[in-house]
Amino acid sequence: MALRRSAPPDPGCPGAPDGHVCEIEVKPRPKRPPIRLGEIKTGPIVKRLRELHELGGDPAYERLSASQELFRVLEHAQTWAGQLKQPKDSPVNVMGEAAVLRATLWQHLWEQADTGQLKAIEDGRAAGVPWGTSPKRCA
Repeated sequence: MALRRSAPPDPGCPGAPDGHVCEIEVKPRPKRPPIRLGEIKTGPIVKRLRELHELGGDPAYERLSASQELFRVLEHAQTWAGQLKQPKDSPVNVMGEAAVLRATLWQHLWEQADTGQLKAIEDGRAAGVPWGTSPKRCA
């Protein structure tokens, strides 16, 4: 099923009066299966991300968290990504490679969180927790 949406006035639309709004057809994208990374070794990826931030002149590089603190490394990399500079003498696309590595690590973290959440739900059900209710809080 195609959706119809109004587009802004198109000056290239022949014979259209002023203020004419063209109709365009928008087709929904086909659904793609989710991408799964599976098991990856994050250590070498984080190490390379750290190298790129150092090479790119990250002004807060010395505050970059330890490699074992993946979420904090990603937060830092995300925060300072716009401050990276491309060194003139480097053939490496510092900003581009850093962005790809961040995307890979975020995907890995999402997969780990998804697995962890499912395990927690299974544990809760096994413990007799009625799902769909909020846990009681101490006053």
